[in-house]
Amino acid sequence: MLKTSLKWGGYCGVLLVVIIVSGDYLMNGSSSDNFGSSEVFGYVTFVACLGMIYLAFNEVARSGAVKSETIWQKIMLGVAISAVAGLIFGFYNVIYTSYINPSFLDDYYNYYIAQLPVQSGPKYDAMVASLEAEKQMFMQPLTQFFVMSTTVLAVGIPESVILAVIHKKLAKT
Repeated sequence: MLKTSLKWGGYCGVLLVVIIVSGDYLMNGSSSDNFGSSEVFGYVTFVACLGMIYLAFNEVARSGAVKSETIWQKIMLGVAISAVAGLIFGFYNVIYTSYINPSFLDDYYNYYIAQLPVQSGPKYDAMVASLEAEKQMFMQPLTQFFVMSTTVLAVGIPESVILAVIHKKLAKT
């Protein structure tokens, strides 16, 4: 299972990065005008790429390596694939924000501040101060890596459960 997790997690993570980079290039996702749509595109890409978990289930079933794979084994395989893909995406994110587009976090926070429901007064000042404190934390590469890796994993866990149930049901028919 470890070999399968690494293989399919690697495929999934590389595909995830390729699609995100391509989408960023095609949609000019690094422009603050496109941050909202880029965010949606990113999550849709996470879900679509993690759909490869189903292919890993098929490979394990065809190989006969496991006589009767339980639903929990499928879920754990899916979670492991998601974790590997998350690690790859986390590394990419650190490289992107540190070397490829070092102004990204400043631009993103400025965009986020512009989206606040209030744009003046003491409540606005308090919200901006809070965001500035968070920004300092998120500027740390280790934090970025952890947050982005965990985001992919957080999408992958429920998707693994859903795909495991679907695969188990379809295998019986």
